[in-house]
Amino acid sequence: MMSDSESEKEQEGGASGAIFAVDSSDSDEQEIQEIAPRFAKWHDTWDEYFANLREYEARTAQLYRIRSCMKASARNEKIKKKKRWKERELIPDAFGDYYKKLHKL
Repeated sequence: MMSDSESEKEQEGGASGAIFAVDSSDSDEQEIQEIAPRFAKWHDTWDEYFANLREYEARTAQLYRIRSCMKASARNEKIKKKKRWKERELIPDAFGDYYKKLHKL
């Protein structure tokens, strides 16, 4: 018969100190999924986009941050450095930011 201290050690994983938890709820192991609502695909301005993104983050408890961005002028310069490019590839510098890459935190 084990002493109380030996029994406690065995329940706590023996000498290794690892603790093993037991689910006493008698529930089946079921995967719980919650699907976040869709985020609007189109916004007329970056300000509108980020206002909607902040509201979406708060509503769904998801956080995003800007990882990188490219200005329209930088994009146009990159295109012009290619050996072959067409005028139609360029976009107006007034567009400001061409893209912003977001990452979920």
